[in-house]
Amino acid sequence: MGPVSQAAQRPEPAGGRRAELDAVRRVVRRLAVLSGAVVLAAVVAAAAAVALVFQRADGAATADQLRQTAARSADPSEVPMGTYVVVRDADGRLRSTPDLPAGLPDTAALASVAAGGPPREADVDLDEEGSGRSRSYVVRTERQGDLVVQAVVDRTQAEEVGERLLTSLAVAVAIGAVLAALGAALVARRAAAPLVSTIELQRRFVADASHELRTPLTLISTRAQLLARRLRRQEVDLATTRDVDGLVRDVGVLSGILDDLLLAARPAGERAGERVDLAPVVEGVVDAARPHAATLGVHLVLRGADPGACVVDGVPSALRRAVLALVDGAVDHATSRVDVVLEGSGRHAVVRVVDDGPGLPPEPAERQRLFARFHQARPSRPGGPGGTGTADGARPHHGIGLALVAEVVDAHGGEVHAGERPDGGAGASFELRLPLAR
Repeated sequence: MGPVSQAAQRPEPAGGRRAELDAVRRVVRRLAVLSGAVVLAAVVAAAAAVALVFQRADGAATADQLRQTAARSADPSEVPMGTYVVVRDADGRLRSTPDLPAGLPDTAALASVAAGGPPREADVDLDEEGSGRSRSYVVRTERQGDLVVQAVVDRTQAEEVGERLLTSLAVAVAIGAVLAALGAALVARRAAAPLVSTIELQRRFVADASHELRTPLTLISTRAQLLARRLRRQEVDLATTRDVDGLVRDVGVLSGILDDLLLAARPAGERAGERVDLAPVVEGVVDAARPHAATLGVHLVLRGADPGACVVDGVPSALRRAVLALVDGAVDHATSRVDVVLEGSGRHAVVRVVDDGPGLPPEPAERQRLFARFHQARPSRPGGPGGTGTADGARPHHGIGLALVAEVVDAHGGEVHAGERPDGGAGASFELRLPLAR
């Protein structure tokens, strides 16, 4: 049986639904955190702006009170409630507002300014007699002609108002944080609803495609192979035999393309797998590719690591498809030789596929596009594929092989690189790096 005979219908992975839900939950959490952070930042910024405006307005009001109080130096007894004035004349005599708080005036400041010093302003905390409470005052001392005037403003009430405002803002921010979290979670869930529908449609597509396409392909492949065997036992012209053999090959190629498409369409969570020893995987790929390489006159050489030396966490079928895509591409582009090397490098397993074909495009941007879907930038080998069933046995390429390799490697936490041959000769080198299992 050909490659298609192995394409029996596969049940959908049991963890597929769970993987999809986990992916959606991660998206919802990220959206919720991001939305909540934005709303909370806006609430905090608004609260900070209110606090700043209040602080500046309060400071301006205090400065205005000090100026107005100091202007009443002619009659210290006639000042508004909560303000006090102390006046020192040229002879050192003091006049002050009645009921001046204990601890005032600030005689040191009066003496300093009287001696020619600059105006002084200070915040003073004094204990209120009989109540045990502390009251806050702003004291400004300045010279007005022959007089030294000390204006005092009681800041206790204003500070209490400021504390109540800050407490209210803190409560508002806390409530805003809770509401932001709830609202962000609700918005994220609604925003993720289309994503859930899309993932569900993709899951159904993979399941339906697996059932609807694999079964007919298996039947076509089986009938084509039976027809080819029957024709070989009969005397049929060579052209007919070649056409039937080409049909078998083309069905195999179509089956491979279907496998690639279905694997690339699966959510990444479904690809989490088991411990995989790359040695038998790579050896199996090379053994399977040798007949095709022989028809093209290409010598396929394997230099592999010992079994157990390159063990990774992954899905065996996905890793096999990725390595097969690299080897198939190298064989179809090589002139005479392809080297496949498996080795350990630090904490990574490395699969390197080197051919002696026409090489890679010189432009870096074009090399990056090698891993884009349905993009073909490498020139084919001489006499290369020109369609299905070519005379030289080369397989047609449909531009998804390297894209699949990149997606499989990314899902396994690895990297894939394309570059020149390590020895500097003509050709190309593709290197697949996967983290070793811990």
